[in-house]
Amino acid sequence: MSEQFVGGNNAISSTGPREQFLLVKLAEECDEVSQRALKQAQYGAQEAQEGNPTNSERLRDEILDLVAIVSLLQQSREIQAWSRAEFTKRKAAKLVKMGKSLAYSQSLGMIPKEVKL
Repeated sequence: MSEQFVGGNNAISSTGPREQFLLVKLAEECDEVSQRALKQAQYGAQEAQEGNPTNSERLRDEILDLVAIVSLLQQSREIQAWSRAEFTKRKAAKLVKMGKSLAYSQSLGMIPKEVKL
């Protein structure tokens, strides 16, 4: 059984200081992945500032950092682990949802019709 903690507002939670720290780091890593993805979308995968890796390499590194934090949160039981089958099913569902979004963007003329997922 996990230990319970009382927060400043007297809310009881099993999320301890370590888990809170990891959740903050998760949010920071999500932001960093977002920033790198936007840089790659704007400047291209192979662009690199002098002395730095390419945008593609930097995005990959940020995604790996994100996955590392997710792994630590799973070990702490803050996030439930998932199976390969569950991931595959979720990925397929996400592709369907993104397909609808892509089709709508294409209908507005924002993305060329030949773009596919």
